[in-house]
Amino acid sequence: MNPKKISFSAAVKSAGLGATVFCLIVFQSSAFCRLTDTIETPSAQNPGNGIIEFGGGVGIYKPANSNIYGSDKTAWANFGLLSRLEGGITLYTSTRAAANIKLLLIDGGNWPSLAVGVKNITGKKNETFAVGAPGDAAVSNSVYGVISQNFHISKSLLTLSAGKGNRTFVDETGDFEGFRGAFAGLKLISGGICAAVEEDGRDVNCSLSFNFPTGLSIGVDARNLKENSAPKVFSVFLNFSNTMIEKRIAALEAKIETLASGVKAPDGSQISQSRQQEKQLTDDTARKQKAADKTLQEAMVLFNNKNFEKSIPVFEETLSLSPGNREAEKHLKTARLKNYFTKGHERFSEKKYAESIKFFEKVLELEPGHSASKEYIDRARRQIKSE
Repeated sequence: MNPKKISFSAAVKSAGLGATVFCLIVFQSSAFCRLTDTIETPSAQNPGNGIIEFGGGVGIYKPANSNIYGSDKTAWANFGLLSRLEGGITLYTSTRAAANIKLLLIDGGNWPSLAVGVKNITGKKNETFAVGAPGDAAVSNSVYGVISQNFHISKSLLTLSAGKGNRTFVDETGDFEGFRGAFAGLKLISGGICAAVEEDGRDVNCSLSFNFPTGLSIGVDARNLKENSAPKVFSVFLNFSNTMIEKRIAALEAKIETLASGVKAPDGSQISQSRQQEKQLTDDTARKQKAADKTLQEAMVLFNNKNFEKSIPVFEETLSLSPGNREAEKHLKTARLKNYFTKGHERFSEKKYAESIKFFEKVLELEPGHSASKEYIDRARRQIKSE
């Protein structure tokens, strides 16, 4: 997934409510997917250097054991500094603020990414689970670790995140004693729509937004949908990011650099042709992957039926269509090993000792520590000497 913004979050709550808002870590994708400042779980997404965003939301909440509704107001501003570092400052009231920081340790690409961080570095160490206004959950400094994985489904992108932390992520009611501090969330981007659902360790939150190409997002969210002792909060929000502006600036800089170097910039027809070529490459890749999946299934059927010799060329075909396919590489090695050992054992049983040694030596080339092959080689050599 493309780099995400790193946040300096600010949340401002009206002083008349006499409480503070939740500490929030937010992230945004290159598709302008704002999850809202109300989604709490962190993710191991790449921060985006130089990305600025700002926005605000307004909603209502209903305290537990009360029929009186209150207003909930938030505002935020975020700025990306480095490609792997995400920092933030959350303003709870005019006098209370807390800092957040997250470091991306592993940018997994097609594999899971890993990040660690601290929420509310300057916050209080003790807190009570929310029972009144949204801000009644006091600020609590919390260490956490999180992994994220992206899945491409047709033209949509699904991101799953899971992790564990302390304090902020712990439900003080103790309903899930064995899972204290665990949290998980998912985000689905399809076109201009982004949906997110999470279990943040305390409660269930969700968000739905529509993201315009200009960088503007509008959406709704609902918080604390499970826990009866927490206030139910429903709000709408607006958010703006300069992601598209940054892309246009980068494209303009590239064009200026091309003109300065004396190389003619591509015209519209060349750009269209380039896009067609890119689409053709994407289609070809998809067809190859589909064919590779089919041949891998065929090879696995042969492998599971112990028909190792016939499975080898099918595994090889899979690798020709999908180079680096780990499952095919792993089972191809095993199939070759078992095939060589079986043939060596057959030759040994037929008293063709010299031929059996050749097959057992091939096994040792694949797995030098294969003790059974070493033993058969020694036995075959003794038989040859005794003849």
